[in-house]
This record gives sequence, structure tokens and C-alpha cells, in this order.
Amino acid sequence: IDKAAELGVRLVQIDDNLPLHTLPSREVTALASHARDKAIELEIGTRGIQPDLLREYLRLASSVGSPLVRTVLDTGSHHVDPDEVVSALKAIIPEYERAGVSLAVENHDRVAARTLAQIIERQPRLAALEAPLRALERGTLSEADARQHMHTIDVR
Repeated sequence: IDKAAELGVRLVQIDDNLPLHTLPSREVTALASHARDKAIELEIGTRGIQPDLLREYLRLASSVGSPLVRTVLDTGSHHVDPDEVVSALKAIIPEYERAGVSLAVENHDRVAARTLAQIIERQPRLAALEAPLRALERGTLSEADARQHMHTIDVR
């Protein structure tokens, strides 16, 4: 947060590399407070489509003021298919809508941009988070017009 403020960055996304759901609530509260003090918005993310996990991240989003929860569909031990994603998220997306939080899936790892676009077509209230570097690395760029958020990462 301090480095982002020093660089003039106004939004920081904290994802599965710092799994917020594993931190004590006092640490999450302190993080959100520190970000607010530095005038930095937070967005949060995770990995997986398990309903309980996504409900926990919806709670965390409300707690830290994140308008978006980003998820990578696959976990280290489970590779999803489009039917599974649509089915698993069917009940979750209305909960996010009621809370005013967007649920966005990222075309990360093994999920091709084309597959992500097919999922979005079947679940149009789901947002897509395009990771262009990942798509470029694989040689596939998304044609999905459901893009809500462009994700960039620092590459050195």
C-alpha cells in the first residue's frame, strides 16, 4: 500500500498470492484502513469457484470496500470445465448483484480466452477480466465483448 501511494497508484488488487481469507479479520480491517488513509482503493481476488469461498470473498469485498472480486477458475488441484463454472456460479452471481459487487473471472493459466468468452455468453452477468499478457503468451486474444476490467502486471 505504501509503495502504491509512493508511486501515485490509486488502486491495488490483492489476489490469491495474498489470500485474504486466511488472515485474521483484524489484519484485513487494518489493511483496509491503511489503504483508505492513503486514498487507495482495493480490489480483491481468489482462485476457485467453490460457493463457500466465493461467499467468503463477497463478505471480504464488503469489508474492504472492493467493488470487484476476481477469481481464477482453476485451482492447483482442480481444473474446471465450462459447464461446471456456469453451474457453480448460477446461485452465487445473484448474491454478488444484491451486494453491488462484480464477480469477474480471469483468463489465467489454462483457461483460454475463447473458453472464457463461451462461459460469459452462458452467464452474461459474470464479468471478464482480461489478462492480456497471458493471452499474448499463449498466442490467443479474447474476442469477448464482456470485458469489464483490463488487468496488467509488472513484467521485468
